[in-house]
Amino acid sequence: MQFVTRMMFDDEFPYKHVYDHFLNEQLDLFGKWIFKRHHDNLNSSFTIKDNSEWITRNYLSSKMILSASVMVSSLEYAFKRNLNITIPYLCYYSIITCCRAFLYVNPYNEWKENGDFLNTTHSKIINLTRDYLNHLDKDYALKIAKILNELKVSRELFSYKFPSTGLNFINGYDIDEIIEICSTLCELAQLTSEQIQKYVFKKCMDSYEEWNSVDMDYLKHTFSYNGIIDSEDRYRIDYIRRKQPFPASIYYTLTEGMVEDYFGAWCPEEDDEDLYNPDVNWRILFPVP
Repeated sequence: MQFVTRMMFDDEFPYKHVYDHFLNEQLDLFGKWIFKRHHDNLNSSFTIKDNSEWITRNYLSSKMILSASVMVSSLEYAFKRNLNITIPYLCYYSIITCCRAFLYVNPYNEWKENGDFLNTTHSKIINLTRDYLNHLDKDYALKIAKILNELKVSRELFSYKFPSTGLNFINGYDIDEIIEICSTLCELAQLTSEQIQKYVFKKCMDSYEEWNSVDMDYLKHTFSYNGIIDSEDRYRIDYIRRKQPFPASIYYTLTEGMVEDYFGAWCPEEDDEDLYNPDVNWRILFPVP
């Protein structure tokens, strides 16, 4: 399986942006805080239900990172091409989507059977992101919450009211700032997702044969959209079910085929350098394989 191959070649995640904002001690304590929650919840006992939930969470989180990458590369294109009407939307949704990637893999954000886990309001996403970042760095948590609330107001302003002075009416953020924020949140999502992989391999592998299958009631959330089935998502999660039936981190959940097909779905049908093309920079936020 690709997980084993990549581990054999020491394909470790190359953290970069988190070191610009946090001390090693802060990151270490944050990882331990997440790991402790897994231990409190699982107590060295892993089940098919647990396995299914965390495979689903990590897959959904990886999809949020790919989606945010398309949004940010679209934002970059919009800045270059003067598509200003799209900029407030793309700035806000790029970051809020990275927040969702971060929240999906956090065990303190509990899975709810009533669907609230996947349908969280934007206000709750912002509040939860701030609360969880508080355990890493309070100043950074406040900064991100402030930026998100500012961008939320801008997005709503240019969705419903449209001031005549255009973007001059608001304090904007440039593309480099958006990339930095999104990349940092994606790395924190990766760091968080590593903890379930670490916990399972450290505490639960003795009973692997008892839990290494999946419950489709969980996995259906990766490919069913209001009852409509996405064949590509279903194919990818079925690959994981067959070849990698355990919760690998986001970095190891992503495969070359998954990444190539995801970005390929947004590529132009004709070869024209004037058209938006996400193939130009897959790794704008995250070092995908």
